[in-house]
Amino acid sequence: MKVAFSSLAENTMKLARLDSQTDIKKEEFSLDRQLEDCVLLFDNKLKEKGVELELNTKPIKIKSDAYLVREIWVNLISNAIKFTNGGGKIKVSLTKKDGGVLVIVEDNGVGMSEETVSKVYDKFYQADKSHVDKGLGLGLSIVKRICELIGAEITCNSMLNKGTKMSVLIK
Repeated sequence: MKVAFSSLAENTMKLARLDSQTDIKKEEFSLDRQLEDCVLLFDNKLKEKGVELELNTKPIKIKSDAYLVREIWVNLISNAIKFTNGGGKIKVSLTKKDGGVLVIVEDNGVGMSEETVSKVYDKFYQADKSHVDKGLGLGLSIVKRICELIGAEITCNSMLNKGTKMSVLIK
């Protein structure tokens, strides 16, 4: 396995801390700006891979734990890039919905089977063994736990060879 041991240890520790955490630090911040910043983090990776990313946001402020919320976007965008082939497209959108805000990260990548979608938040689960050197199977477990902590709902819709749509509704 090419993943550094330090990454495994760091993510395992992060998940353990999140599992024992019961409260969050709430502060008001600009969610649209946070999403823009997260997209910029992946600019080189997107160019290297030849993947287009479309960002559709409007100014929206929320009150939550900015650090934890940022972790959600970093994981979801990273996964979208990882599982989208060159020439593919990723869309990240932010809208108001049902008294909260909805962020969608959608790609036209390799997608997942129904079985994989049902296990996608399980710790260390990796359906696609060809990507085992690019991850640990902890990212979506971390995202799920953060969503629980901040009171958000996460849903995953995916079809093999069609792509994946991850939706996070923050109330």
